[in-house]
Amino acid sequence: MKHFHFLLFLALLANSFSAKNVLDSNYYLINNFNLKELTNNDQKIVDSCLTIFHNAKEDTTKIKVLSHICDNIMDDSWTDFQVYNYTFIKKSLDNPINSKVKKTIAPYLINALNNLSIMEVGLGNKQKAIDYSKESIKFSTEASYEYGIAKSYSGIGYVYLDFGQLDTSLMYFEKSNLILKSLNNGNDLIDNLLSIAQINESLGYTKRALKSFKKCLKYYKKTNNRRLFAICNNSIALIHTRNGNLEEALKIFYEIIIIYHEIGDLTALSTTHSNIGDIYTTQEEYDTALKHYKKGLSIAKTYKTKTVEAHCLNNMANIYTKNNDLNKALTYYNLSLEIELESQNEFGTARCYNNLGNLYHKLGKKNKAIEFSTKGVEIYESLNFQQEIAHSNVNLAQFLFEYKKISEAKKHAIKGFNISSKLGYPSIIQSSAHLLSKIAEKQGNYKTAFQMHFLYTKMKDSLINIENKTLIIRKHLENEQYEKTFSLKKQKLQDNLKLEKQKVKIKEQGYITVLLILLIITIISLLLWRRSTYKLNIKWLQEDVFKSQMKPHFLFNVLVSIQSLIVQKRDKDAIQYLSEIASFMRSNLNVISIKKISLEEEIKLTTQYLNLEKLRFKDNLEFEIINNIESVTLFKVIPLIIQPLIENSIVHGFKNIDYIGKIIITCSTKGNCLQILIDDNGIGFNPNKKENSKGLNIVKKRLTLANSKNSLKIEQKTNEIGVRVTIVINP
Repeated sequence: MKHFHFLLFLALLANSFSAKNVLDSNYYLINNFNLKELTNNDQKIVDSCLTIFHNAKEDTTKIKVLSHICDNIMDDSWTDFQVYNYTFIKKSLDNPINSKVKKTIAPYLINALNNLSIMEVGLGNKQKAIDYSKESIKFSTEASYEYGIAKSYSGIGYVYLDFGQLDTSLMYFEKSNLILKSLNNGNDLIDNLLSIAQINESLGYTKRALKSFKKCLKYYKKTNNRRLFAICNNSIALIHTRNGNLEEALKIFYEIIIIYHEIGDLTALSTTHSNIGDIYTTQEEYDTALKHYKKGLSIAKTYKTKTVEAHCLNNMANIYTKNNDLNKALTYYNLSLEIELESQNEFGTARCYNNLGNLYHKLGKKNKAIEFSTKGVEIYESLNFQQEIAHSNVNLAQFLFEYKKISEAKKHAIKGFNISSKLGYPSIIQSSAHLLSKIAEKQGNYKTAFQMHFLYTKMKDSLINIENKTLIIRKHLENEQYEKTFSLKKQKLQDNLKLEKQKVKIKEQGYITVLLILLIITIISLLLWRRSTYKLNIKWLQEDVFKSQMKPHFLFNVLVSIQSLIVQKRDKDAIQYLSEIASFMRSNLNVISIKKISLEEEIKLTTQYLNLEKLRFKDNLEFEIINNIESVTLFKVIPLIIQPLIENSIVHGFKNIDYIGKIIITCSTKGNCLQILIDDNGIGFNPNKKENSKGLNIVKKRLTLANSKNSLKIEQKTNEIGVRVTIVINP
């Protein structure tokens, strides 16, 4: 019977082009339906299914085709069809039917109820969403439909998750997984595991969360599920952000932005821009952060994603607060709070209350600061979101301490300290310990004050941000050295300094000797290596470019400049430039055999080369590199493509000039292409000279071999002196 219905469906689908095109509600089932607004594919689905619907005699067939419409069309009419489908199924169930038919209809009703629940979540109607999910659980139980019960538990778990009730959400997902394990349903089990991982992360159980995320990531990669692979990676990136591993987090976020663009998940895209903005905010790069928040807000508004819109508004308010634009910040916080309250998003509401408390504190409004901060604490505690409970309690405690409410401040500070110590939140431990130290000192408990201050200093040094940590340690060592030397007698200090200078001089001379020997060995190795590599055309072109950059007169000029520094007893400068030439040669050797490198690496190689040439020309050469590309790591280029063109400018363009030579390199995008402009203020370009054209021809050949659409153009500037070289690299 099942096969018969399936064949009937295919037969009728094949006749879809003869479907009815009269736009009336009797045929299309819903009012105000505009067939012309659908895509061609959706039009075929609707017409084919409705042809079957109106010709079918059995309700089960009608329910199947209605469900097919609901599961496949992507249009505003989706909501109306969901409601019609649910109503039709309920009406069919009111008729006397046997248990077998009821079990056949059960999956479609469960699916309809879960879809309606999702619809209500999107509209911010929490109670309606829960009611639909509970109805689904009830019907599945009555029909003894185990899989339906599991799916219904998952559905209600998603509702509570979206509205921030994490403990309740976790309970339903775990109930669902118990049933799915007994049914040996791997796909749904993994989907639930992802949600459980996200909840554990939110509750502060990072190790549990990471373990689950890694299981999910492996599964999604294997099944090539790009959407869930991106969601899983997004959560891992958020953990990296929280732990201070910002570089890794940023790398993942930029990767999943590409995936979300490809699969068209614009809600997730909006959220990811907001997450990237959070990273730049922690680095105090507020302009870049604001740019990402605005992108996220624009997408969220376009696609009416209220929770993401509220989050972006809140984050923008944070930036305005940090920039001390408090009135603007207040406006954005209130807009965010209005949306969160309307959507009944308790987590978002608590976040807004907490931030408004901070803002009112800055504005000097004590009562409002305490009122809003207390509201935030109460909601976080009702949701059992441990990290935010700790953070908001310490935040409130700081206000109370400043307002001389010491006993209340101590109570909240201890609560935040205990939670953060148990779950391991370094920044919250640091701030709570610092506050408890001041409270203990105020109360005359100097032993506790000392212990907490010691812990505060320890946690400050152990924060993940490596650069800040290095600066703190360096400063500590400098102070320690100062205290030691300050106690020495003047004569002893002078003797030590003299001895130190002699040791440094001996070391520097030794470094110079070793570096010169290494440099000579490197040059000889380079020459021997080059002789054995003329097999493929592309390799020959790469090595020819390298030969022109490493030719004897260039190395000779650099070494002469270094020798001059040694003669002038500028040993530190000599060591620095020896290190630079060694680093430059090593970098060239590393990339010469690589087909493509990132634009970021190419810019670094170019900067190294220009620094060495600047040493030779001293103050007679200037350069500037302008990067108008948001992420230089996303573009790949042929290695050493810019340097020959710069050398051409220096050797020929700046020959016999009596003014400062300047080179400007500008990287930007042109459509989908990368465009690199190299401008100089030299004497100009003579295309008939062979010496000028050799380097350019090599670059042209390399560009063409990589992609026939790539181009290189050199032209004399019309309104000013100098030459412009334009490179266009296609993806």
